[in-house]
Amino acid sequence: MLDKRVEVLFPSAEYARLKELAEERNESVGSLVRQAVRIVYLGPEEARRRAAFEQLLTRQDDLPNWETAERWIEEEKVKGLEAY
Repeated sequence: MLDKRVEVLFPSAEYARLKELAEERNESVGSLVRQAVRIVYLGPEEARRRAAFEQLLTRQDDLPNWETAERWIEEEKVKGLEAY
């Protein structure tokens, strides 16, 4: 249930593009904004963990010792943070 309101201001050109995308997807602009917030701010930790795990799985032929694996995981976390 949606029970909190937030006001966000966009430049006219950006809002026009969001409205266009929303109409193409038969959604509201608010729905697009909520999806973006979930993806970028509320879900990145899970995505980074999954990506690090997948990376470890793809390196089965040269599995590292724990110190190396831990470093890889931390590097992925840093990369994820730098993206924001």
